[in-house]
Amino acid sequence: MKKIVLILGNGFDLDLGLPTSYRDFIESKECAILANNQDNYLTNRIINNYRLQKWIDVEEELKAFAKEKSGKSEYKNKFRTEFNDIITQLHNYLTRVTKSPKNIYINSVSALLLNVVEAYPYNFQIFSFNYTDLNEIKKTLHLEKKLRYTHVHGSINENTLILGFEDDAKSVDDYSFMIKTFNPHYSSHHLRQSLSEAEEVIFFGHSLGSTDYHYFSQFFKQKSKPDLKQNESIRISFITANNESHIAILNQLRNMNDSNTNLLFDQNDIEFYYTSVYKERYKIYYLIDRLRLECLADQIITNISID
Repeated sequence: MKKIVLILGNGFDLDLGLPTSYRDFIESKECAILANNQDNYLTNRIINNYRLQKWIDVEEELKAFAKEKSGKSEYKNKFRTEFNDIITQLHNYLTRVTKSPKNIYINSVSALLLNVVEAYPYNFQIFSFNYTDLNEIKKTLHLEKKLRYTHVHGSINENTLILGFEDDAKSVDDYSFMIKTFNPHYSSHHLRQSLSEAEEVIFFGHSLGSTDYHYFSQFFKQKSKPDLKQNESIRISFITANNESHIAILNQLRNMNDSNTNLLFDQNDIEFYYTSVYKERYKIYYLIDRLRLECLADQIITNISID
């Protein structure tokens, strides 16, 4: 049976209509509670930089903060408290906006893909970098079968949110409590092993940002080897919003993969799909139909073999 690894990022939730981005949180009443405390330096720094840039990656901002404050351990306990307060209010916000979602897009690409995954769950191994509950989302879409999947960074329902940056960040020892693997909720999930065994990989709404890229760097480097064998070549699909996010992903692949994007493309079947460009949507429908037909054929062959 064909093994497809599905990686879900925040773009998956946003495509469904769920307001779960860091921008949504920063503009929420839960974040305002923290900001109203003038002594909460960390939250106000994030908000001020967001207003200046009109965009912000909170985890990158946390890493920059930790590097900047390195060696000033006398403030460590204060900032640990502020950091934990951010996680608490982020959990409160996400719980509120996802408890009874009113504007789920039932015809979104995310919903169409979930229909295929529900029909053929044994073909898909799902790793979600979101905190939201896929099974609760499925109920809203009137899909009843329970999915097995892995939360890489914790979940709302279990109150195990993992926020922070990657292990190899330099000069952050005083603020190592912000490193994701230092979070008490962090656990093994075997993502790298699953990627190495996959016959197809689909990234949906994941930017491959530097705070998460370490999960994928070995996979992309292996698929970019000059001596890659033919049977090691696979199909890799990126479902993203538009050309701008497409370019951002390519930059990540180039900057963090020894600039070997040409080898990655030459030796694998790479395709990008846009959710926010209407005239490009037909390509996504082809992708959904292909997945459905291949999984159906897999199921038929498996049933014949059993009989």
